[in-house]
Amino acid sequence: MKILGMILVLSIFLTGCSEPVSMDGKLGGSLSSFVETYGENQKAEDDLLYDYISDEGVAAVFMEDQASVITIDLTSEGQELLSIEDAGEYALSFAPSDADEVERTQDP
Repeated sequence: MKILGMILVLSIFLTGCSEPVSMDGKLGGSLSSFVETYGENQKAEDDLLYDYISDEGVAAVFMEDQASVITIDLTSEGQELLSIEDAGEYALSFAPSDADEVERTQDP
């Protein structure tokens, strides 16, 4: 059976932190940090939706050079299929280290 797609909705509550938080290649990170973390930008000139697209299935939209939306393609060719739990953990790896998971839902 082939999984055609999966949508994970993560509600992330960002809390204040007195220590510096690395956002390289994560939500809030800069475009240059995404290039450094995931490789050169593969975005086509006619792609108006995303500002950054990697070969690894990571796409991001930036506002004022901060990633405000990150989309992860979990069905990319060559990628191992993940369980719902593993996919959730992978998605959380894109949140800043000072973020707390508030709610996790899955829509079939």
